Amino acid sequence: MITRILICIPTYDNDKTIANVVRECLQCTDLPVLVIDDGSKNAASELLEKNNKRIKVFRFPQNIGKGNALRKAFELAVEWDYTHIITIDGDGQHLPSDILKFLTAIKEDPWSLVIGKRKFSTDENVPQISRFGRNFSNFWVRYQTDSFVDDSQSGFRAYPLFFVQNISFFCNRYDFEIEVLIRLIWKGVTVKEIDVDVYYPPKHERVSHFHKFKDNIRISTLNTFLVIISLLRSRLSSKELAIGIGVGVFVGTTPLWGFHTLIVSLIAFFFRLNWPILWLGSQISIPPAVPFLIWGAAKIRMALTGEATLFQLQEFSIKHVYENFGAIIPWLFVEGILLGLILGLTIFAISLVYKNRIHQRSLNKNWSGKIRGGKVGNIFLFHLLKRGGLKTAYFVLLFIVPYFYLFAPKARKASLEFWKLIKPDRNIFVYIGMTLKQFFFLGMIMLDRVYQGFYNEKKFEIISQGENFLKNTEEGLFIMGVHAGANDMAASFMEKSCPIKVLNIVKHAPKDFSFEQIKAMQSNKSSINFIHTNNNIFPVFEIREAVARNEHVAFLIDRPPRHTCELVRFMKRLFPFDATPFKIAALSERPVSFLFTFKKDIKTYYFFMTPPRIYKYSNQLSRIEQIKLWIEDFASLLEQQIRIYPEQWLNFYSAWSSLPDASSTGTMHITETSNSREELHPHTPKILGPELASNTNA
Repeated sequence: MITRILICIPTYDNDKTIANVVRECLQCTDLPVLVIDDGSKNAASELLEKNNKRIKVFRFPQNIGKGNALRKAFELAVEWDYTHIITIDGDGQHLPSDILKFLTAIKEDPWSLVIGKRKFSTDENVPQISRFGRNFSNFWVRYQTDSFVDDSQSGFRAYPLFFVQNISFFCNRYDFEIEVLIRLIWKGVTVKEIDVDVYYPPKHERVSHFHKFKDNIRISTLNTFLVIISLLRSRLSSKELAIGIGVGVFVGTTPLWGFHTLIVSLIAFFFRLNWPILWLGSQISIPPAVPFLIWGAAKIRMALTGEATLFQLQEFSIKHVYENFGAIIPWLFVEGILLGLILGLTIFAISLVYKNRIHQRSLNKNWSGKIRGGKVGNIFLFHLLKRGGLKTAYFVLLFIVPYFYLFAPKARKASLEFWKLIKPDRNIFVYIGMTLKQFFFLGMIMLDRVYQGFYNEKKFEIISQGENFLKNTEEGLFIMGVHAGANDMAASFMEKSCPIKVLNIVKHAPKDFSFEQIKAMQSNKSSINFIHTNNNIFPVFEIREAVARNEHVAFLIDRPPRHTCELVRFMKRLFPFDATPFKIAALSERPVSFLFTFKKDIKTYYFFMTPPRIYKYSNQLSRIEQIKLWIEDFASLLEQQIRIYPEQWLNFYSAWSSLPDASSTGTMHITETSNSREELHPHTPKILGPELASNTNA
């Protein structure tokens, strides 16, 4: 992946230092510099070198806070197509020469947040309040995230813009850097720290805009808010669920009625347990259950001591409880221990079984092309479609879509992220309606594909643009597409209308009920073949053999693992596209076409294919830079189509903010043993400097 890095320097009234910081940044790297002037009395632009194309200045008319300055920097950097931003303070506290350490860290792992850990031991002028503040902040970061960060207050950082571009932040001043750190850790972003030097001038020369009262109040409020969220969202391992339920049940069984919520809140805070789980367990003492708990305690007393029962359940009354309450109290605690153990162990066992099933499904985490839903439901729809026709199936789909909306939170979240990019500033009800429509299109397209499979003749009208490219080519094509529109209908159309030998579809290995099984139910004769891949194996040799036989090979390139992707602007945000198919196409020197198929109305589909083009490497740019340019061509054309048919964007993954294999750090292995192996391995991330580095040589 090409890493395109921008240095950002937020400044506010740093008249004595800002020019020197900018000059040193320019001297020690070839990266461009963005200065965010947060309403300084003397405009920073007047203090900087004039006519230097590597320097850009954005000025706020008045001071609005460091957080807002950094948020603006993120926005501009994404707009200008950078992948990373390195932030360094304009007061001279950090040494620009340490930026080289950040470049090395980014090259090693471009997906991590890199923090410059200040070496306080090397500067005797470091204020004691700064040492205390850092330790205090580190404690709360660890509490809120279970992550050890040695310098959570350092402003010397390298941000991977892909992960921050869609976060809606709410902090505007010094508390912003704590918020962005916590929220990136919660997203699963790795934090790397590197040692950096620090310079604090003598106290009488020091300039600080940190307001001891206001900013401490803001940070304390933020920490309170983040602690509450952490107690609501974390601690959900099988062991922690069992402990939470067990302790909650124990507390709920104790005769401290009216204080249970307070007690479980304190336990959650001091022992860092999940508060909702504790509270849920404590609800065992809801009013209708209290008589049964008291009666149960009396029975336990009788069973363990051999003494006669204090009262029968049918004789239960407030008078009986009042008269025997002193004898019952200790046995309520015993009952709480027993119930807590029983329910805790039960939850532990259930959680293990459930999470094991989830883990098995997550092994196939990339898009598999399977039909959403269970096997029984899909078979029902299959036979309903066969006997009742399309209209009947569409009618049933009206009831399935709301169910899918309620019980597919990841798809719902991905759809919301997409619609906020397409139609920003709409209310939540509009987004819900758009998502339901999107899910309905998904269902209709799948039903259409199955319905078409019942017949040899075409049952849908095809408006074709580019069909002749398939008919007139005698050699195998590389066909690039995405999870949008009707890929299966496109495959069926090509199978029935074009003189192709075999269409090979490269897809992630499926484990669930898929269209391949449906095709097996319909017919054993097909010119469509599936080449399976996964996060570790990419069948390059098999693909190139297929093309050598003049067979077509189709790829969906919008769900790549992180070690094969290239970040390209799509829908005004950075989006990961798979670079591997373009590498194979260039090495094979076979033509490439982009293919999109969309449903125009009930009975009509639009089939669009670009003219075949052979991508060849030139000597003017490095190969990975050329691949990025090719992907940008694809992304530009894709955006045009998606803005026409937004309801048919069917990549139900949060592709603008997370990657399919967040845990993957290894190198992609391939099955080829030819001389091209080196070219098909992921490139070491390449760091580009000024602007978009479009003229950088290999």
